[in-house]
Amino acid sequence: MTRPAQVTIGLMATFALLTGIGSLHSQNLSREEVARLQYENGRGHMRRGNYAEGLKDFTTVADSYPESTLADNARLEISRYYFDIADDPARALKEADEILKRYPTSDSAPYAYLVQGEVAMERTRRKEDLEKAVATFDRVPGIYKDVEAVPRANYLAAEALRLAQRPAEALARYRRIVAGYPSDPVIPKAHIGTGMVLAQIGDAVGAMEEFQFARDKESLPEDTDVALGRLTVLYRLYVRPPQISAFTYSAKDGAVSGRTNDVQSIVFTPRGEGYFTTKSAIMPLAARSEPPPATLKPRALAVDRRGRLVAIDAGVLKQRDRASLTLSVLQNGANKVLDEVVTAASFKNGDWLVASDDDRGIQRFGPNGKHMGVFSTARTSRLAINEFDEVAALDRDAKTVRIFDEAGKAVGTIPQRGTGYELKNPVDIAFDALGHLYVLERTAVLVFVPRKQPSAFVRAFTEPETSPGALRKATAFAFDSQGRMYIADDNAEKIRMYQ
Repeated sequence: MTRPAQVTIGLMATFALLTGIGSLHSQNLSREEVARLQYENGRGHMRRGNYAEGLKDFTTVADSYPESTLADNARLEISRYYFDIADDPARALKEADEILKRYPTSDSAPYAYLVQGEVAMERTRRKEDLEKAVATFDRVPGIYKDVEAVPRANYLAAEALRLAQRPAEALARYRRIVAGYPSDPVIPKAHIGTGMVLAQIGDAVGAMEEFQFARDKESLPEDTDVALGRLTVLYRLYVRPPQISAFTYSAKDGAVSGRTNDVQSIVFTPRGEGYFTTKSAIMPLAARSEPPPATLKPRALAVDRRGRLVAIDAGVLKQRDRASLTLSVLQNGANKVLDEVVTAASFKNGDWLVASDDDRGIQRFGPNGKHMGVFSTARTSRLAINEFDEVAALDRDAKTVRIFDEAGKAVGTIPQRGTGYELKNPVDIAFDALGHLYVLERTAVLVFVPRKQPSAFVRAFTEPETSPGALRKATAFAFDSQGRMYIADDNAEKIRMYQ
């Protein structure tokens, strides 16, 4: 059999696209040869982004040539497409299950287990789902031993343990991967995972060392970029001397051109595309960003679980080239649209939390927009969710930040006052990649470790009043993938970049 797809369609090894298959039936070709040509034709479509045509070819191979050596590979391509691109984990899981049922000894079978585990890991961050994910990933080395999927399976199992907040076990797994598979492409990711665990348990220096290891010349650009971003965060917060600001502003550092007023929200996608919204429009921060979705009354911006831009337009969540979600709740026997949604954030399973001025609480909706109930009655002006699916909710009136678990249970609070800080006029919140929570004040940014109870204050960032980067009336902020901070200041009518 041919080697199956690896992790995502975007990373698959590719074949040269062979001649068209329109006249195959006039040639003296075996069913195996026809299946191979159609399979490779489908891969060619996938490389070019012609997903519908690629799926047609793969489906033909899987359904019309089930006895061929490519049938299992075609199903794996379909499964990865639905998981990685179409955002349909249920369909991805169905195809993976079919591989294990029909082709349990094929070279696609270990990768089908990876799909099963990834779906479980993304379902929630609850203990039972993460434990199921670990057990599924462990089947790969347990059953298939020396196949190429083993290092990837071990890495994903370590990730699930880290997300389950079992740092000692996760750390042992990451280190076994580095020791056992030193030349495997997953090694940079294992170093990043090790660094994340060390940062989680308070070893900033050890974490920085691991992130530096991930920046090897053989590493993929995506891994080196991630490692550099995390290195930058730790250096700013824990290494840079406290008398030096964690962030610095320079007028030459790419402050957003043009004047801006009434900025309500700023976001960056994982691809580095930045956007901000005013009361009347959504604007890109860079010319290379894709156009935002069309809106009538933009209130705020968010990203979905796949990192795609989402515009909050009154009571509707909008995306380009995807169906809009109208947010409504049952009230007095009728559905009432939440016309004044001010903030939204997405869980890893695709569920949405939203807070609205016309409903004094946080509501939960499914990926399809179905109302799932009240998440919390806390009055909220901003929401943020970290990779553990922990929720931060800013109560601007009470000047506090409440921390909830994925089920809505209150697990902590950042009070208005604490050792070394005071929340005077908080206006926005954001998590960084390492789980620090940043609170934007009108004139400063405060950084906390909310996972400690009581929440630990790390440090504050502010510019001297005489500095051209001084904050006077900040309204919104966001971080890009390199940890640079963009802050909108209504007083200066600018969005500045701090690095």
